[in-house]
Amino acid sequence: MLGRSCLRPFGRLLGIVSVSGSIHHELAKSVIFTTLKSPKSCQFGHMARRYSTEIGSPVGQKVTQTEQRRIWGKWQLLSVGGLISTGLAIWWIMNSKSVHNDTDPAPKPTSVNIDPLIDPLPKVITDPLTATFQLLGYGIRMVTFLGMKVYALGVYIAKDDLTKVHEVFNSRFLETLYEKDKDTKVAMTQKQALEKALEDDKLSVVLIDNLLNAGVRMTARICALRNTDLSHLRDGFVRTIKNSQYYKDIMKEGGERAEKLTRGLDELRRVMNSHHMKAYRNSRVFVEIIEGGKMRITVKVWDQNQFWDPVHMGVVQEPLVSRLLFLCYLSGPNPLVPAVRKTAAESLASLF
Repeated sequence: MLGRSCLRPFGRLLGIVSVSGSIHHELAKSVIFTTLKSPKSCQFGHMARRYSTEIGSPVGQKVTQTEQRRIWGKWQLLSVGGLISTGLAIWWIMNSKSVHNDTDPAPKPTSVNIDPLIDPLPKVITDPLTATFQLLGYGIRMVTFLGMKVYALGVYIAKDDLTKVHEVFNSRFLETLYEKDKDTKVAMTQKQALEKALEDDKLSVVLIDNLLNAGVRMTARICALRNTDLSHLRDGFVRTIKNSQYYKDIMKEGGERAEKLTRGLDELRRVMNSHHMKAYRNSRVFVEIIEGGKMRITVKVWDQNQFWDPVHMGVVQEPLVSRLLFLCYLSGPNPLVPAVRKTAAESLASLF
């Protein structure tokens, strides 16, 4: 059994590693082998001196064969133990991660784990879009009466349009919101008032509509949690818009806007029918608002543990379609996914 004197050099070495966070591998190996070679470091050295004295002694000093075998056996045993210990120490150093100082800031996560059945939701996306987008809100679409998860929804905002958020939400229209909370009668900060307004059933409609009218580009990233096909997603888009109060108000008014919206929904159907394909679990559909409020739709199908190349379905030209769809995602008394509206409100308020 190795004595404390043998372990002490290893303790010093491991101390160096823990303090500095990392150590050059070659230097580490050099220190370890030098330690083992030192005759004063542990029993290895003691046995080495005894062996060299008794076996390698000057001619004329008698050492019996039994004694030689006994000393040699001990030397072999200690040598094997030393090699194993050395190997383990080197393996630890070569495979250990750098130790971070407690004062170092923790790295910011680059994604959000929304469901174990699918890949995490990235906080920033570019491919296969026309710009770089930053995550606003996220949640899971449920079929309530069945208790079934349908898809994970992430709503993103174009990074280049973040300045427009400040312009819109700094307008005079919002000044009355920053005065006093009607319930607590306590003055609120701009951030507090904005978050509360974005979670309000009526005010959220006005605020999100103002953003969309200002040309702020957004993207909805829909990730399937069940095997489905594009026809189901097509029907889901149309049904979401038709069930909204915004659609009902426009159709009730009639006139040119109602005609444009009807043509826009027909165009949405044509775009979604342009390709017939399955959307297996973990497949993604990207609904991107581009310049002029047009809606660009792209699909990435996940099949047999790999993604197909992105398929560009087409562009819906009528801006009323994208406007109503994203109002359903981010505002109103019955948002499609309540968690999306809540997390988006928090993200938008955090910009101030």
